[in-house]
Amino acid sequence: LAERKGGRSLRGPYLVLIELEAVKVLAESGCTVVALREEICSYGDRFGPLASCCFADIRPYLRLLVQSTVGVDGADGIPDEVSELLVWAKNIWMENSQANTDAGNGKVSAEELRERRKKLRAYIFAVQVVYCVTADLGVGCTTLQLYSPSIPQMTSEWRTSLTFLPGVAPKDGGQKEILPGDEIILLITQYLQYQTSCESQQPKTHNLIAAAALLEQAMDHSPYNPHLKIAAIGVYSQLHAAHRALSIYNDLGVKQIQLDSCSYLILPLLVRGGLYTSAIELSSSILRLHGSTSKDVKDYASKSFQNGYLLKAKEMVTFQREKMRPSLQLLHSKGIVMDCAALMNASDLNGGLASKEPRSNVPAVKLGEVRGLCGGEGDLAKAEKLITDSESHFNAPSLIHDAARTTSLRDFAFSDNRDMTMNYFEILYQNRRLTEKEMMSESLMRGHIHGMLVRAVMLSGVAKAPKKGKVPKCSEEMTYRYLSLVDALERLNQFSKGHDIEINDLEMELLELLCALCQAIATIVVGKDDDSMAERE
Repeated sequence: LAERKGGRSLRGPYLVLIELEAVKVLAESGCTVVALREEICSYGDRFGPLASCCFADIRPYLRLLVQSTVGVDGADGIPDEVSELLVWAKNIWMENSQANTDAGNGKVSAEELRERRKKLRAYIFAVQVVYCVTADLGVGCTTLQLYSPSIPQMTSEWRTSLTFLPGVAPKDGGQKEILPGDEIILLITQYLQYQTSCESQQPKTHNLIAAAALLEQAMDHSPYNPHLKIAAIGVYSQLHAAHRALSIYNDLGVKQIQLDSCSYLILPLLVRGGLYTSAIELSSSILRLHGSTSKDVKDYASKSFQNGYLLKAKEMVTFQREKMRPSLQLLHSKGIVMDCAALMNASDLNGGLASKEPRSNVPAVKLGEVRGLCGGEGDLAKAEKLITDSESHFNAPSLIHDAARTTSLRDFAFSDNRDMTMNYFEILYQNRRLTEKEMMSESLMRGHIHGMLVRAVMLSGVAKAPKKGKVPKCSEEMTYRYLSLVDALERLNQFSKGHDIEINDLEMELLELLCALCQAIATIVVGKDDDSMAERE
């Protein structure tokens, strides 16, 4: 199979050889990794120049090799087998570097063009191997400087690829394709971010600014490469440049079901960057997606049953029940809408998320003027509307009911629909993103808090003033709302003190203060067992 006549060599049989050696390493304690390293090198020599996915094929085996040599002595603290692998990779990128090659001004033959592309693929593959091994070793920047090309070298390699590989760039009217040298820019930005993470002194922004500048130039040459834009969003997130990151996210053209899988790239940054209206708008689009999907699944499943396609109907219903309805992104979006509602500026909605028009002379608005509870006279009407809207699972206020049914994260079933495979280029440095546990705890905590605030407002709405210095009598409705608020306080205390919830000291103090204020509202409106005006005062 491996040496079939005619056509290209198959990768599968050679991957099986690596897998066999990997199985031996996993099964036999104390087994050396020499054979595994030799098979990895053989595979890289054969397919590194031919297939762009060569590194993705061997990535799990590189990690296994490094993990299997932990504790083995070697030069400079690096095990001998890992060191030999790094030397092998370094030799490959040095032999295939084309940075100092004359591009020439004549026509290039098809054979020469193929050779140039092979060398570029081999160069990128070798650098990826060095990055992966360095990241798994955790040895810092010293090893990286020793075995990988420097940033100026890689930048020169990328610039050479723009002229050395003839073709029409997309910005000049070419096809909507990525350029072969784009991967080098992703590697450079990884290097710069890794250097920033290793630095202990301030400032740390100069490397990030350099990474942003390179990505901007690369996006100008290759405007249809989504991974350049995703990498740029990650860099701008570290620079807290929310406006530019949002503009790049809009250029990605995320639509429909992609909202559920890709919005995590920008949504937390919008909140941190103060773009609350944009955060509400994006979160609301996710809620609308889930609402429309639920309706469409019912319609199309019904039609499938009518036409006899029973398996298709079952697939649609299963998808809705197991993926869409318990979506973690849906839960997180509800929490963001509820938290940012009072901060929304209606004038920012003109033009939507994609608006590039300057907003000047925008009149100032008060907090909570449009949405949210802020202690104003309209809070009671807003609270009543929140209760009405909470009946639909796909409205943001339904988060109150989600939280009311949950006193522990273990009680909540969810489906994390985020697509993390789009970050495949994060080899050396991985951007910090919210974990499943963090998304759940933040969202459910928001639900508990907003549920308590709504109940406090509703109780205040039926409060009665004392007459002639006497305590007013409690109506049935007042008692019901009082008990509802007390139950919400108890659930919030139970949830916040759970073992699976991580809250820092400042957040806990603010939470305790909020609970104390709501308890004071309940006491003033209804009183305690030994009720009297003096007791309430």
